[in-house]
Amino acid sequence: MYNIIDFKIALGRIEMYLTSRGYSVEYDSNTYYVDTNSDSIHAPKQYMYTEKSLCALLHEAGHTQCPNSELLSIYRHAKSDQALVIEQEYLAWSKGLDIARELNIATPAFTRVYKCEWIRHWSSYINIGMDPAFKIMAQPYRDASRVINLG
Repeated sequence: MYNIIDFKIALGRIEMYLTSRGYSVEYDSNTYYVDTNSDSIHAPKQYMYTEKSLCALLHEAGHTQCPNSELLSIYRHAKSDQALVIEQEYLAWSKGLDIARELNIATPAFTRVYKCEWIRHWSSYINIGMDPAFKIMAQPYRDASRVINLG
């Protein structure tokens, strides 16, 4: 799909996009995540030039653009945590695809790969069911929010 030069161009565009919004990209982790305390996105270095890594970085970039959820203002319980995580993950994938289009890296082939990754990851949150882990997964959204937590 992409040759190494195209990967480097796409990766450079994503990194420039994030830098222009005050985020740094650090290739120092076992997983992808946004650290709101240091305004950085962490990613594994070993997957830097793969389609999945571009998808994951775009998804994390999408998280930086997601608005606070209306669900943050309701009483906290297992269902609201699950709904919050599912909502924010969906929005981040959607925003990530918008960013890819804005950066002109959303070729038809890449868009197909991105959408497959989107469905694979997002549906995993639905398949978890009412797992207690949602309380832990919801906490970063609650911590980053300016909405008063009533629960």
